[in-house]
Amino acid sequence: MSVWNQKVSSNSGGEGGFEKPPVGNHPAVLVALIDMGHQEQEFGGKVTYPHRAFFVWELVTEKMSGTKDRNHVIGIDLTVSLNEKAKLRQWIEARVGKKMPDDAQYDVSKELGQPCMLDVIANKKGYPVVNGMKAVPKIVQVPPPQNTPVAITLDEFKAGREVPEWIPYLYGEHIGDHIRRCQELTKATRPSQPSEEELVAALEGRPAELQPNGAPAGTDEIPW
Repeated sequence: MSVWNQKVSSNSGGEGGFEKPPVGNHPAVLVALIDMGHQEQEFGGKVTYPHRAFFVWELVTEKMSGTKDRNHVIGIDLTVSLNEKAKLRQWIEARVGKKMPDDAQYDVSKELGQPCMLDVIANKKGYPVVNGMKAVPKIVQVPPPQNTPVAITLDEFKAGREVPEWIPYLYGEHIGDHIRRCQELTKATRPSQPSEEELVAALEGRPAELQPNGAPAGTDEIPW
């Protein structure tokens, strides 16, 4: 089974040294999916270790300033869960314009290379953050990304696989520094965990701002 494959069940519960991407609703392509392992989080005053991954999109119509003529990229860390309250599930549903059934199986790595309309907003500190995504309107042509889509599992990272240099920083740090702090690599004792539903609700409980809207461009088959 793929490390990204999750069973949906009703019971289961950038910043850094890069030029800031512009806010707005942009044509984008998911170009990186990086396994971060089980990352320490605080839940109800207790330490928990949800499975997280770093998702990176290329804004394919937004060039960086300067001489490199490169497109902007932007990333966000998400809980690897298809619980009905998880952002990941809500955003995938918004991109494909269709709700997942409770018994669906989906390999999240299949999101790599998929086009979408990505909503980028400024947070309270003025940094651009991913707010959600939706389907690409049929009249919009999404250019191909400059960066070749890449997925990196935790095992591959542990074996020495390099993170591409174009990957943006997360909270001012290289993504590799975050990965090295995961429970799998630090051997931290994992306390008893709340249910997935409780944990997802605490981390990502707010509704997705962008709801399903039409069929996605560039997708021949939706697996549910």
